[in-house]
Amino acid sequence: MFHTALRFSLQHVFRQRGFWIEGDPPMVEQPVIVACNHATARDALYLSVAIPVPTTIVEPALLPGRAALARKTCTLVQDDSHGGVRDFGAKVLDARKVLVVFPENQLEPAGMGEFKLWTAQLSLSTGIPILPAVMDMSDGRCLRFGDELRPVGKADALTEQLHATMTALLG
Repeated sequence: MFHTALRFSLQHVFRQRGFWIEGDPPMVEQPVIVACNHATARDALYLSVAIPVPTTIVEPALLPGRAALARKTCTLVQDDSHGGVRDFGAKVLDARKVLVVFPENQLEPAGMGEFKLWTAQLSLSTGIPILPAVMDMSDGRCLRFGDELRPVGKADALTEQLHATMTALLG
């Protein structure tokens, strides 16, 4: 109940500050990997409020104040080792939960950096699709969701497809 009330309150505050969502975030509890660029230190908080189902977010660098607030609306995990994310992520997805990852595995305020292969490897090894999302700060604060990418092919090709899709979403 507390999580729902806090999420609703934060949604109201974010809307008042010009934050909006385009596309369809995960609406039901089902396993999906949400892959988002990492534009600001507040991304985990924005994502935890925008996705209306229980979410686990893997954050490469946690800032104490924002991490404390985000932990009240989602499960927030710090992990900077790609292997650990794959193992942990598989457990989250096995529990039929939403897993949010940042494929760059670092903050990239100027745009999108190079994607690591581990997001695609996790998708391919679990058979769970990737839902691309981007935080676009060029026109205010917009979280934009794309269409799911099915886990087919090889990790490098799926990573390239994910990067191209997210680049197109970013505009």
